[in-house]
Amino acid sequence: MSFIPLSEAKAFLKVIHHFDDAEILALLNGAEDEALQFMGRAAFAEFTTSSFEGIPDSVRTAIYLLLQASYQAKPEEIGTYRHAAEVKLMPYRIGMGI
Repeated sequence: MSFIPLSEAKAFLKVIHHFDDAEILALLNGAEDEALQFMGRAAFAEFTTSSFEGIPDSVRTAIYLLLQASYQAKPEEIGTYRHAAEVKLMPYRIGMGI
């Protein structure tokens, strides 16, 4: 289950129809999972005990960028979106080793 509501993700993507809701939700779940894996975290609860509202805006933006890369980006733009997401997530990474 996604921490970001589908309605917020669709607003970010500027999608007003419901035809792609299942696809967007699956991609959103994947983007959230990828963000957690990149940060080396098991759950967003490590940031807050309440709701997704406690998650830093830069983490939320990174998830949106990963979603946009999967849903809307042209093939030549995907790397740019993904890199931008990694830059946003980097300060929150843990367990990077030596």
